[in-house]
Amino acid sequence: MTDEKFESYLREFEPKEPRPLPVAPSAYKKNPAGTQWKRLAAAAAIALVCGSSLLTAWRDKPLARTRKGGTSERLVADKSTEARKKTVFELTKAALEDTAAFEAAMEKDSRKILPRLEGPDSALGALANE
Repeated sequence: MTDEKFESYLREFEPKEPRPLPVAPSAYKKNPAGTQWKRLAAAAAIALVCGSSLLTAWRDKPLARTRKGGTSERLVADKSTEARKKTVFELTKAALEDTAAFEAAMEKDSRKILPRLEGPDSALGALANE
């Protein structure tokens, strides 16, 4: 096909105007005041739930502990720097700044956290008996 034949072929097509898109009726347009109060109520409920959960999370909560006699004892959570767990960033910074102090702190903490390996009730004691 030559360019002239192709152009004459293309001139045979006539553009048609597209039909308009169908418009679906909207519930908001029918009753805008009826849906607006529902949206406001939902937003208020979400704000109330988020606010109360944040308030509960930030408040000092007492911890309950049961004594040997069966009575419960109320304790307040300790927020001091010694009682809380240190973050990875804090541990890395301590290790880079003062290695000896970091090693001493890790040894001290490991005695509290890790299970003891000495004595008759330890894991090594049970393996030694076998």
